[in-house]
Amino acid sequence: WPRGTYKAEIYLNGTLDLGPRDRFPLWYFLMHIIEHGSQQRADAATLLTHYGQSPGELGFLEFVESRSGAGDG
Repeated sequence: WPRGTYKAEIYLNGTLDLGPRDRFPLWYFLMHIIEHGSQQRADAATLLTHYGQSPGELGFLEFVESRSGAGDG
């Protein structure tokens, strides 16, 4: 993990201005990216549902299960 974290930090430092290195740990930024995507999907689902076109279940595990046929026991 430490080596992978180091490589990720090098990559991010080359592409983003994250401010001072001691401001936040790298995992804060990664968590923000994940949560931001979740919020965007929820907002889109709300709009679609309002217009009668619900996207259904948005969970990743439900998506994987639907694509693999798992649970069709």
